[in-house]
Amino acid sequence: MLVTPLTLPQRHGRSTITVHGDVVVKEHADIEAARREAWWFDQFPWACPRLLGRSGATLVIERHPVAAEEPEWRPVAAMRALLERLHLCGVHHRDVHAKNVVRMPDDSPRLIDWETATMAWTERSYDLAGPEASGIDKPVEHEGYSEQWWGGPTRWSLGRFWEAP
Repeated sequence: MLVTPLTLPQRHGRSTITVHGDVVVKEHADIEAARREAWWFDQFPWACPRLLGRSGATLVIERHPVAAEEPEWRPVAAMRALLERLHLCGVHHRDVHAKNVVRMPDDSPRLIDWETATMAWTERSYDLAGPEASGIDKPVEHEGYSEQWWGGPTRWSLGRFWEAP
């Protein structure tokens, strides 16, 4: 059966994303990048939407609305708790912003776009405190762009988007 995309494919440098109804198809340019991203979905299912399948460089992910599409939805405390829990596991997503937070059916937040995530045991979370305070480097993939963390300088940072401290 042929499924007509709800959105045209969007090229994001390292991947192409197409939405087909209730799934997102993410085609990575590099098979290793797909393998690495899928690993995060497998290891931290409580922090991600469901990974429905993987074939080569393609991931199929359960689709949910993103925070940027629902500005009235502001799960500030739940998102902070999720980022703190990830930090306790040594995880730094390093691309936390309103376009990478999805709203699950129970209103809880989850993260998508795990390409730049890393593991390191630090006193402070990159995602909550930023690269300088955490001692974690900004991803090389983000060169030329602002850091993506809670208090980052962009309008999509969660602190600004949700007007949260």
